[in-house]
Amino acid sequence: MWNLRIYQANILIKGTIKRFFVSGLKVKILVIAIIPTLCFGQYYFGQNKVQYTDFDWHVLTTEHFNVYFYPEEEYIAQIGAKLAEESYDYLVEKFNHVIDKKIPLILYSSPVYFTQTNVIPGILPESVAGFTEFFKERVVVPYNGSYSDLAHVIRHELVHVFMMEKIMYVCKSHRRRNPPRSPLWFTEGIAEFWSQGWDTKADMVVRDMVISGKIVSFDQLYTISGTFLMYKVGQSICKYLSESYGDDRLTLLFENWWKEPSFSLIVEQTFGKSLMDIGEDWEYYLKKKYYPYLKDQDLPDRSAERLTKKHYNVKPTVFSNGSGDSNESFIAFKTIRLGYPNIALMPLSGEKAGLKRVIKGGRSARFESLHFIDSNIDASIDGCLTFVSKSHESDVLYIYDTNKDKIVADYKFEEVVSINSPSWSPDGKKIVFVGAGKDGQTDIYLYNTQTDKLVRLTDDFYYDQTPSFSYDEKYIAFSSDRSGFEEMNIFTYELETGNIKQLTFGEYENLSPRWAFASDRMLFTSDMNGTSNIFLLENPHGPKKRLIQLTSFITGVFDPVFTPDDSAIVFSGYQNFDYHIYKMKLETANVKESKSQTKSQTFVQSWQPEGISGDYIKGNVKYKTKFSFDIAQSAISYDAVFGSMGGLQTALTDVLGNHQYYFLIYNTADTKTDIINSINVGLTYLNRKKRLNWGLGLYRFYDEYNDDYYGFVSEETYGGLAVASYPFSRYDRIEMSVYLRKLYKEFPLTHDYISAKLTTGIISYIKDTSIWDPSGPIDGFRAHLTVAHSLSLQPDSTVKNSNHYNSWLNVDVRKYFRLSEASAYAIRAVYFTSNGQDPQRRYIGGSWDLRGYPRRSFYGRNMFLLNNELRFPLVDRLYIGFPFGSINFQAIRGALFFDAGKAWDEEVDNHLEGSFGFGIRVSLGYVTVLRFDFARRTDFRSVENGFKFDFFFGWNY
Repeated sequence: MWNLRIYQANILIKGTIKRFFVSGLKVKILVIAIIPTLCFGQYYFGQNKVQYTDFDWHVLTTEHFNVYFYPEEEYIAQIGAKLAEESYDYLVEKFNHVIDKKIPLILYSSPVYFTQTNVIPGILPESVAGFTEFFKERVVVPYNGSYSDLAHVIRHELVHVFMMEKIMYVCKSHRRRNPPRSPLWFTEGIAEFWSQGWDTKADMVVRDMVISGKIVSFDQLYTISGTFLMYKVGQSICKYLSESYGDDRLTLLFENWWKEPSFSLIVEQTFGKSLMDIGEDWEYYLKKKYYPYLKDQDLPDRSAERLTKKHYNVKPTVFSNGSGDSNESFIAFKTIRLGYPNIALMPLSGEKAGLKRVIKGGRSARFESLHFIDSNIDASIDGCLTFVSKSHESDVLYIYDTNKDKIVADYKFEEVVSINSPSWSPDGKKIVFVGAGKDGQTDIYLYNTQTDKLVRLTDDFYYDQTPSFSYDEKYIAFSSDRSGFEEMNIFTYELETGNIKQLTFGEYENLSPRWAFASDRMLFTSDMNGTSNIFLLENPHGPKKRLIQLTSFITGVFDPVFTPDDSAIVFSGYQNFDYHIYKMKLETANVKESKSQTKSQTFVQSWQPEGISGDYIKGNVKYKTKFSFDIAQSAISYDAVFGSMGGLQTALTDVLGNHQYYFLIYNTADTKTDIINSINVGLTYLNRKKRLNWGLGLYRFYDEYNDDYYGFVSEETYGGLAVASYPFSRYDRIEMSVYLRKLYKEFPLTHDYISAKLTTGIISYIKDTSIWDPSGPIDGFRAHLTVAHSLSLQPDSTVKNSNHYNSWLNVDVRKYFRLSEASAYAIRAVYFTSNGQDPQRRYIGGSWDLRGYPRRSFYGRNMFLLNNELRFPLVDRLYIGFPFGSINFQAIRGALFFDAGKAWDEEVDNHLEGSFGFGIRVSLGYVTVLRFDFARRTDFRSVENGFKFDFFFGWNY
């Protein structure tokens, strides 16, 4: 029921976390515009986008933008407007193009609010830091507290807008109707390069790719499409082209877009070399640049002990659990296991000594998101972990007791929407964390768990991160951009006086300060020497302040902490596209004293971002709903009451996507004389502004079809509908719908008919915690329970049972037991029953339910189905070469299955139909899955000879 127009797509699926792990840098996506379904529910199952907050939207109009904001974030809107205008001027020069219409820029003051946006219907992964929607060229950006990130993301998204406008303008000027499609690596690469040039995060990823010997060649770039690596590889290629040929040649590339039918030929026309030759030159350029680094630098697993075996592991903290002779040290850390983010424990000796997952994220409303990338965890002296998770609308601060193996406290603060990186005081009574309110401003808060008192320590615009108590509880160290918006330095807050002192200096990213357990020493990471390495700051406030570089790695290391005896450090390191937890003794560290930062001084406010002002502001008014045309195209859909329909569909929505109109018209006439009678029309309005989503509609449908029970049927129906959906959380919701309709149904073969005015009420409960691999669900739980009843409002002779027309019950429960990373046991149980004068009936048979039997083999108003399937991997990737290139088949899966089912009307015999066999699933990316099934039938008394073969397409149940 979804109609798609694809220009560029980069859909990031939850679970593919590897692409995101670069020091908190978030990945944005280009999102295709998708028109929602005419039905109100988000598929038969599906998780929910919940509009918890009712925003009071306003519009700030500037010379080139309409900036949409709510009053609490007005200052951010003014800053964002100025950044957008500055980016506009910059990109006019880069693209040699002027956009003569106002660009919609929609700002949210927090990623928590950003996830509620209705500009697109799909659920946004937490890693998305902004997107551009192509139909109305809306740019949607959240503010995470960092001015630098806001500037980067706004410019990145505007590169997409300019790129699309430039290509359309050039091709239209030369009467070329179908512009060649840009590969995604270039679309995102040019956006990254022209928005931030080059940075140490990109350098780290490319360094690792080269040193590990895993350079992705040009003919294989599609294999990393949509990943974080693709962004950085694309950025590196654009950097190489700019340095080798001049930045103006990239501009010329867009000027030449109309000249050739493909991107590769446009590149050859512009640069005088084939795309493959440029790729070889780029690879050689990278080798010459990065191989010499091995002379003076090393890799993490060459200098430190790797403690984790596989998956992605970040944000370690070390603590002692027990006392006396039983005292043992443990590491708590975040990890991806079986596709879900978790908090896990392991002994200080490493995962080989045992691992325990204590918090399982991403599968319940309580732990909806553990903020895997952004938020640290910490442990108290008595073994209590403190961490943050999104729960419903906002973040909650949790305490987990490792001795009791349970959550012992949770705290939600009314004035704080998002919480980040909580840290214990040495006495285990206070927690310091970074919090942000609805205005988006990030500040440091101190919470006393004994007195239940929350104190705001800082109150300013600066981006403060990762606070940590000193061993004597006199200071709180933190990282902040208060010394300059393009840098992060280490500061301390003195608890007794409130004074803030700056400890490090320079245009670097100095991050994650963490004090020793029993001495005046502090660890942090810095990219001052080109990539993120670990530094030790001794006596930070004293006259003998000393800065020492402990590591010299080619790739990056993050979030270092001391072991309880302060003799070693534990950290997360990046190597071979993975993140692992490492341990290194201080006595074996590559110690190198640094002379660059030896002073400390009281902080004096040095900068404050300016908002837009003067002639740039054209107006600031309250938002008024204005509809504009989205799309007109053919559509195919299915209505729970009336069956299938198709025709021309148009859509009108407002800028924010809160109000949506859909109009459908089609004709089912077989002859000219039936044209008027066979006109079908439907109009639906949907309101998604608040948590309770609702809609109204009018329709008139006529159809003629063959029914396996009644034979030939002609049916005319018209009336109205009301629908509503209320999500309890991301994972479960209740849906309700009411239909009022006039029905005339004729059965020519029996000369019978039904004529009635009906009302139908339907209520459903849907729960979905599933996680998918490329072939379908592989973990979690799904349930869909529906009860419906239809009554005749004016009973007449055609309604035989008073005013009861029909009713039905549907129960569909599915459970997926994860066995390994890519294997699972899946079970599905379905029961359906309907009664009344005109009961609904269901088919079973075929690849999607009862395998081994022809499609629609069984039909009745009662149905039972039980599926059992063991899913396991066969081939991860299969490349088949052709003269024109290679085809990549991903995630080829195998299945062993056993099915049982039956469909019947009035009476059921004593046996079920069944089948067992094996199947193969071949994923075609986001398009579909090819299904090949080989089944033997059984009536549970005997087994038929030979296998029946089925081929169909669609994801696993």
